[in-house]
Amino acid sequence: MENSDILAKFIQNLQQVPYLASKNIYRVTSYFLEMEKEKCELFCANLLQMKDKLIQCNKCYIWQEKDKECSYCDSPKRDSSQICVVETWQDFLVIERSSDYNGIYHLLGGSIYPLEGIGPEDLKISELIYRVKIGNFKELILALNQTPEGEATAAYIADKLKNFDLEITCLAKGVPIGSSLEFLDKLTLNKALKDRRPF
Repeated sequence: MENSDILAKFIQNLQQVPYLASKNIYRVTSYFLEMEKEKCELFCANLLQMKDKLIQCNKCYIWQEKDKECSYCDSPKRDSSQICVVETWQDFLVIERSSDYNGIYHLLGGSIYPLEGIGPEDLKISELIYRVKIGNFKELILALNQTPEGEATAAYIADKLKNFDLEITCLAKGVPIGSSLEFLDKLTLNKALKDRRPF
């Protein structure tokens, strides 16, 4: 369909990007074709720099710059007695933007999903349990998506931590069932965080 092998290859690469709707692939391609060369070079340099300089924190698994302290785990301004468990980096961003939570985080990397072959061993659950064992946490907030997979993951974690001297809470059920944190409005998320309850 394309009259250029270079263009066809670029479009094939775009088709491999998750969450990019197929109807937008040609729009994105046009955007890059019409972009000034200097801006395109800056964009590519920034992407390569991001790949080269960013790593996941070995405690919370949130992206951070290499050779720098984690701005969440190591910040004296944050409440280290609270740990908020999220599925993805996008979920972490949503909670952080709400400005109503000042504890630390633990990113699981997804949820238990047997139909897709994702079990507890594929997530950062054992790392979470280890953090609780060696840490001095008072509260663990299960801020997982209220989907069947998220609920199953929350129940699994709560069961594994039931013998610890730790208050386990989850987001209030004001969050619509079947929704993802990534798509919640700020008011709904603020309410859910404030009205959290024992799991």
